[in-house]
Amino acid sequence: MIDELADLLTELSRVDLGELNTLVRWLITFLLSGIVIYLIFLVARRLRLSSIARMLLFATVLVLMAFTIRYAWIATYIHGDIAHDMLVYTQTTPDVTMVMEEIEHLSERLAGGKEMSVAFDEFTSWPFWWYLRDYPNKVFFGKEPVGPLDAPAVLVGLDNESAVRPYLTDHIRRQYRLRIQAVVSRRTPRLLSRCSNRSFQPATAFPP
Repeated sequence: MIDELADLLTELSRVDLGELNTLVRWLITFLLSGIVIYLIFLVARRLRLSSIARMLLFATVLVLMAFTIRYAWIATYIHGDIAHDMLVYTQTTPDVTMVMEEIEHLSERLAGGKEMSVAFDEFTSWPFWWYLRDYPNKVFFGKEPVGPLDAPAVLVGLDNESAVRPYLTDHIRRQYRLRIQAVVSRRTPRLLSRCSNRSFQPATAFPP
C-alpha cells in the first residue's frame, strides 16, 4: 500500500502544472455548465414556449456581450502592443518603446535633453514621427538621403538599408522589430545608430 502510494506521488510529481491547471479548469467549467443546464431545464418546464424563447434570446445576447467585453479588454490592455488576436490586424511591437528609451538615453548623453538629431526613412516614419514629436531636430529623408547623415541615430527600414548605408560613417547596426502583422507577414526594420568615440565607447551607445 505504501509502495503504491509512493508510485502515485511520483507520477503526480511528473505531471506538468500547466496541463493540470488546464484540466482542472475544464472540469470545473464542465461541472458548472451541467448544473446551469439542469437548472435551466427545471425552470423551462414551468414556462410557456414564448417565455422560453425570450429567455434564450436574452441569454444569447448576454453571453455575446460578455465575450465582446472580454476580448476587447484583452486586445486593449493585455495584447495592446502585440498583434496576437485577429482583432488587431497590425500593431507595433514592444521594440518601438525600447528604441525610444535608448534614443532618450543617447540624447541625454550627447545633447543634455531632446535636442539630438534623429533621422528616419519613410518606412519607419510611422509611428516614429509621433514618438519623435518632442525632438525638434528630427530629420525625415524618405527612401534615400540626399547627403551624408550626421544624426547620431538613424532609423532605417529593411528595404532602404542598402540605399542608406553609403551615407553612414561610424554607425553601429542594431536590428529591431517594428510591426507585427497578423497572418499576412512579419516585417523587420533595422536601427542604425552612430556613437562618438569622444563621448563613450561604441558598445555603450545603446545601453541594454
